[in-house]
Amino acid sequence: MNRAQRRQAAKATKAKPGRGQADPFAYLRAIGGVQPFTTAEKTQLCLPVRMAYEALRTGKGDAGDFDTLAVVVNTCLIRAEQIAPELVARVIDAQDALMRIKARHLRTGRLGLDYQAMADLLPIIDLHEQLIDLSAPVQMKAALLEVMARIERGQFFTTKEQA
Repeated sequence: MNRAQRRQAAKATKAKPGRGQADPFAYLRAIGGVQPFTTAEKTQLCLPVRMAYEALRTGKGDAGDFDTLAVVVNTCLIRAEQIAPELVARVIDAQDALMRIKARHLRTGRLGLDYQAMADLLPIIDLHEQLIDLSAPVQMKAALLEVMARIERGQFFTTKEQA
């Protein structure tokens, strides 16, 4: 170790406890949470939802497709509670549709949408896309974290067969 390296190492050890090197990119992370989603991010968030809906609509859906729609509907519920309470009833209709789909799956072993489920879910998928357009990533992340917190607290819907 040469003299310059020893001096640099000594400076590093003399730093005050709890203080690290300043992160020159911290401002980018802070801005990143409030900047609108990019087009690529919107596509990455919205396309799988449309694909899951279509898979369930055509009778080719699986549990992953159902779960995708459930996460979207529950996230929309949180955002609707925050910004447009009049939408809450529509989102709850979509949750009821998901519970009917799940109940039918428990009875028949197949996942699919009936006419009423299509009518209840499609507007919420559209709402989700609008929320992606109009919300900051930090807002959508907070809504998703609240969904997970509610599940942890046991606040979730079940079918009559599961109850």
